[in-house]
Amino acid sequence: MTILEEKNMRDQIQAWYLKEDVIPPQFEEIHKLALAKIALDSTLTIFEQEPQTERLMVFGFDDRLPT
Repeated sequence: MTILEEKNMRDQIQAWYLKEDVIPPQFEEIHKLALAKIALDSTLTIFEQEPQTERLMVFGFDDRLPT
């Protein structure tokens, strides 16, 4: 997610916050939850499209067995 996309999402959440009259701590929690969902969706998409990514995430860059 780019900084511009995050700002756009935050602006949309803030507009909803003002419309629904949510208190500020809830606003910050909603923003963090939205970012976490986007990160999870991105990670799952990468795992589906690139099978080698799972090996990289589990074993790191050197997944050879010691000889």
